[in-house]
Amino acid sequence: LKLDPSLMDINIKLAELHQQLQLMGEAMGYFQIVANHYDKSGDTRRSLEVLRKMVDLDPDNVASRRKLADLYVREGLNAEAATELTKAAEHHRRNGRTDVYLRDAERLSSLQPENLQLARELAEAYLQKGDQKRALAKLQVCFKADNRDIDTLRLLAVAFQGLGQMSKTISVYKELARAYEDKNFRDEAEKVWQQVAQLDPNDPD
Repeated sequence: LKLDPSLMDINIKLAELHQQLQLMGEAMGYFQIVANHYDKSGDTRRSLEVLRKMVDLDPDNVASRRKLADLYVREGLNAEAATELTKAAEHHRRNGRTDVYLRDAERLSSLQPENLQLARELAEAYLQKGDQKRALAKLQVCFKADNRDIDTLRLLAVAFQGLGQMSKTISVYKELARAYEDKNFRDEAEKVWQQVAQLDPNDPD
């Protein structure tokens, strides 16, 4: 390699040998050289193979996982990309890295626009950050798919209230109360009606 650093087979051999010796940092370094080389040369298939090895070697290496997802998207393998982004997002959420979690989760949401649970999770995370507008964008997608979903209505009311849109807040709370009543959740419905009364004591309902 000192004579010719571009010998990829030798880099791979050294990576595998370091892996056998449990020297994971060194192994990852050689694999990274190979992955970068194949990526620059446009050999996506080989770059994918190496990145998969890197992810298997160090599952918590989110940078490699994200790069692998990028290549999957480039190849039109959206399901495989979604799998990697899901794992990356979960890793960041477990470690309390909310901003990075939101970035990966947004990319995942763009690959899975029908994933309403993810949209609600994103909305809840945005609400916790005080970003009601982004939360509202996610919740509107959920509301169009199911305008009686209790979690969606609950979060939607919080978003509207945070934006100071009281008439919409009250309207959504009423829908939430009725949704609770439809499910015979009487106590929960009563609490929501009490919230409506607090927001507007003169509301006829």
